[in-house]
Amino acid sequence: MGTFKRLAIGVIVLVLPLLMTACIGPRATVTVIAKPGDTVQLLHPGPKAAKEEFSHNEIVPVYRYTGLRKYGGYKEVGKVRITGYAGEHHLEGVVVEGNIQGNDFVEK
Repeated sequence: MGTFKRLAIGVIVLVLPLLMTACIGPRATVTVIAKPGDTVQLLHPGPKAAKEEFSHNEIVPVYRYTGLRKYGGYKEVGKVRITGYAGEHHLEGVVVEGNIQGNDFVEK
């Protein structure tokens, strides 16, 4: 193989991965589901009924899991005021502050 062919193959091998990574777009987009003033429905999966755990007009913090798998932590991202009950294990609330996304949760 000639010197020119080796040089051309070397350049292609070095440049091709750079061109391939330029084509990769964002892998995941996060959308805000609820902003302050929006009504949300919350699931309470515990053994007690939702009415026993949370009182009417109580303001509870909303948490989000941040990080990778077991190395992450929980961060407070907003607050929700409980406005009513929609069944034994469902709550209704209004977002008081912060932006609520899917998989966020409330905890006392």
